[in-house]
Amino acid sequence: MELNCETALPTGLTLDGLFSRGGYRPRMALKRLQPEEFFANLQAVDVLKERSALLEVRPQDFLCEPTNREDTAALIQFAGSWARVRHADTFRELGTIWEPDFVLLRRGKSFEVVGGCVCFPTGWSLTKIQHHPLSIVHEPVPGMNLQLDPKVERFFADLKLEECYQRSNWGLTSSSQKNQHPETTLPKSHRIAI
Repeated sequence: MELNCETALPTGLTLDGLFSRGGYRPRMALKRLQPEEFFANLQAVDVLKERSALLEVRPQDFLCEPTNREDTAALIQFAGSWARVRHADTFRELGTIWEPDFVLLRRGKSFEVVGGCVCFPTGWSLTKIQHHPLSIVHEPVPGMNLQLDPKVERFFADLKLEECYQRSNWGLTSSSQKNQHPETTLPKSHRIAI
């Protein structure tokens, strides 16, 4: 089977940026970018339609509202810097009008998952990690926490408000579905997340 990945990769990302020479090893694979390159809506109408449909039918699988209203208001204000979101008062409303999936973390001893809206996960569930440290997300990835947890913690601790980074990540699946939530009907044998 021949696979042409070059046409499916985001602009500026090469296969060398995803795969390690000398075999698999976890990598942070961070690239600095301008915030509007990621946070601005890119007019992907199909993405917003699919997000809205998922949040209408199964919000409990894709959405975690923070317990603190100030956290919600702060993230909505942040989103409003890049997209028209002024009518959003909740993460659910924000999830239907803002294209990117988002997870809100709280700085502290460990970075706790406060809430978010993740409609297109690859084999994981946001609702199962809310109120847990970020390291829980990475537990299934072989060697990830052992090799990268201190670097991830330091990266988030040092991250400044005006900085924006994109993390390159990859996975394999035999489905073209964007939604790879564990509760979907997609057989587990069809997905591999790295």
